[in-house]
Amino acid sequence: MLGHWFARRAANLNYAEGVAAIDRGDTDLALCWFTSAVRSCTEFGPGFLGRGLAHLRKGAYDAAIADLSEAIRLGGDARAFFLRALCYAGKGERARELADRREALRRDPHVARALRDPCAG
Repeated sequence: MLGHWFARRAANLNYAEGVAAIDRGDTDLALCWFTSAVRSCTEFGPGFLGRGLAHLRKGAYDAAIADLSEAIRLGGDARAFFLRALCYAGKGERARELADRREALRRDPHVARALRDPCAG
């Protein structure tokens, strides 16, 4: 029980560093931090979400889809579906893109506005 608490705490700290790095535009460093987060706690959905965003910014759609799918499996929210839709759009997979956009909007109607341009930066 205590070991899980420490793992979760480490994952949260690594995730926070990843968010700071991605906010600064340092996608490579963000990938390192998000990877550390998911290694610290393999059931840490936000780490997979962050790493998926970092992969998306690099144009690594397949890696992004894998991480975002894992974030969704772990209870992902609308953001994971919306970001995965952007990956499918980048790959030209229109049907999958539309399905994920619909699911993102169903879960949170405001998500598309909030994540209008996740690749900027």
